[in-house]
Amino acid sequence: MRRSARTAGIALAAALLAVLALLVVALLGIRGGTRNTIVLPDPAAPAEPGLAPAPAETLFLAIDRGNIQAALDAMNRPSVYHQVLSVASFWQGGASEAVVELWRSGPLARARIQEVQRTRCLLTDGETLWLWYEGGSAVALTPDGSVSFDDLVGIPTYETLTAIPEGDILDAGFLTLDEQDGVSCLYIAARDGGIEDRYWVDTATQLLYRADAFQDTEQTYRLRQQSCEVLSVADAAMDGVFQLPDGTEITPSGA
Repeated sequence: MRRSARTAGIALAAALLAVLALLVVALLGIRGGTRNTIVLPDPAAPAEPGLAPAPAETLFLAIDRGNIQAALDAMNRPSVYHQVLSVASFWQGGASEAVVELWRSGPLARARIQEVQRTRCLLTDGETLWLWYEGGSAVALTPDGSVSFDDLVGIPTYETLTAIPEGDILDAGFLTLDEQDGVSCLYIAARDGGIEDRYWVDTATQLLYRADAFQDTEQTYRLRQQSCEVLSVADAAMDGVFQLPDGTEITPSGA
């Protein structure tokens, strides 16, 4: 069963709470690089209405509801990058906001989730997962595979999008967003029960650039990329990123 942006923001939050419950007990009873080539399937339909396609990337004009998932499945997110996202969830009478900072280098991944009153950190070497609040100690867990690092961070990925049943896809195409430097994206909109999810994947970085979810006319979820750097393994920007609070340097499992 697929997970929508709403599900990633709510159901995955529930999974996170379950894991963090373990932390409560354990912690004193306490909560730019080389662009990949995308091989597209065959043809045929116009881009998203009202948004101009990038002339230099006319190949993407072949994207439609029938082949969008094959195009997304052909993507590969960069092996080394640093991305900053703003994320907000909305419900009747309330809202929550966070800034999510992500670093990846091969199997190593770290997230720093800055909320209003606290900042959560997650780090994995591909097998073990460490969780902590800034200023506290880390707790190590070994997930059973049913919950991934991305699940706990709560950020949809394009892997999420390829699992959408084709019959739930409402619209898809290639378009250029009319903002900043005119980011070119693959776009997909889908219905998940009473929720309409919309996703934009940057064709340059091959990372999720923005996402929205609406229930009727009310927005329930919003994700926006603030910045993104595609890096190399030896880049100085990655120095000290994959460290535990006690200074222990984490290396890829088996290295």
